[in-house]
Amino acid sequence: MAIAIIRQEKPAPAVKGGSLDRQFLKTTRIPPSPETRSQHRLWAAAGPARLKVAACLLALAMAAAVLIMVLAASAPAYEVTAGDEPETGEFELTPTKFELSVDPGDEIAVEVTLVNRTGQTLDLEFHVEDFEGSDDPAQAFVFLGDEDADRGARSWVTPEIDDIVLRHGETLTMQASISVPEGSRPGGHYASLVATADVETTGEEDGRQAVPGRRDSLLLFRVSGPAVEDGTLDAPEVTRLAASGPVAVGLVFNNTGDVDLSPSGRVEITDLLGRTVAEIFVEEWVVLPDASRRTVVNWNPGLLSFGRYTVWAEMGYGSEEPAELAVSQTFWLVPWQLLLFIAALLLLAALILLIIVRRRGRGATGRRVSAEAPPAGEKSVKAGPYREPAVRAPVREKTAARPRNLVPMTELFPSMEDARLVDLEDPETVGIIRQLIQEQLDMARSLYVQGDAAGAQGQLKEARQASRRIGWWSEIGMIDDMLDWLS
Repeated sequence: MAIAIIRQEKPAPAVKGGSLDRQFLKTTRIPPSPETRSQHRLWAAAGPARLKVAACLLALAMAAAVLIMVLAASAPAYEVTAGDEPETGEFELTPTKFELSVDPGDEIAVEVTLVNRTGQTLDLEFHVEDFEGSDDPAQAFVFLGDEDADRGARSWVTPEIDDIVLRHGETLTMQASISVPEGSRPGGHYASLVATADVETTGEEDGRQAVPGRRDSLLLFRVSGPAVEDGTLDAPEVTRLAASGPVAVGLVFNNTGDVDLSPSGRVEITDLLGRTVAEIFVEEWVVLPDASRRTVVNWNPGLLSFGRYTVWAEMGYGSEEPAELAVSQTFWLVPWQLLLFIAALLLLAALILLIIVRRRGRGATGRRVSAEAPPAGEKSVKAGPYREPAVRAPVREKTAARPRNLVPMTELFPSMEDARLVDLEDPETVGIIRQLIQEQLDMARSLYVQGDAAGAQGQLKEARQASRRIGWWSEIGMIDDMLDWLS
């Protein structure tokens, strides 16, 4: 009897959300096909050999990767390019300053460029040193060489190369790697990448000729964390009594925090009435912690500026919490050179006016005095070796009408070769003597102009003696002043 075995087909699995029912996949086992079983048997037979091949391939890949890394690390990343640079006798390192905000543990790099414009081949050397601020406001920074600063960072910086030879016109581009230590103190830290150079001699002389100076690229780090930004501003430094422009105004900022600050602002100058006569903008300048630094601005006053002025300075600083400071100072502007020039002009005008008035008065006196002719046979009166007197002193006969004060002419004017007697009580004679005195004063001025100071003094002394005899006291005072000036 044949038995028929009937295999009941299972229903197709239900699809939920586009996927087979998970329970069906767990309970239903699908047998592998004959082709799959054959491949499995081949892989199982070649198992040990396959593992060896795979291990060899992995080792080769790792060796190749290490070799590539070593070659990449040993290959120079710096670059030297030639260019047509003008010859200035200098070499330049840029940028001159980096301001970097970092975190402890950071690994970064900066790029600098050095250009040789000296006209010679340079042997360059690179190193890093710390720098700090100074208590002297006139000194911006203090470079410490091999010493470590309290806020130094020279151990953080490593230049890509230590030295290189650079020809004229070539430009070096290189990097400096920076590694910020873990646990670095928050606030400012400072170092400088320094480039120094020697000139390579190519003639018969041996040795090297040093190039004066060096070039610095400053690295100003600000490590993240709590920091203090604080400072004070001194009263403006200005000359309390200025004569002329430009008037220099010094501003000293004192950094009392623990990060570098860059104050900036404006200076306003007002006059005695409070009117603004000038407003000068002040560019920012860097001040390191625990240091003071000065910046100077100049004001050029007008030609007629005069009087009391006030300098008002308003400076702002800080990046986290900006703050402002305001100070003032007064000074006087007295252009004494201009005032002295004006006084000299006034004095000269007064002197010219005085001479004109005296000449006019002397002319009027001459017109009032009539000169009498001397008796026949008498000699004419001479004024000395330099001139003939313009008028002759009359000699009058003695009369009993009035008393006379008769003196010889040589007593009044010793340089005259005339011993005749003249009457000092006669008004007309006194007027003539006064004219002779004025002529001697004119002669003294002429001799002084010609360079004969001794002759001028002689004429003045005779004129003083004659003025004293006739009692011309006002003229004596002027003659004394002239003698003092000549001596």
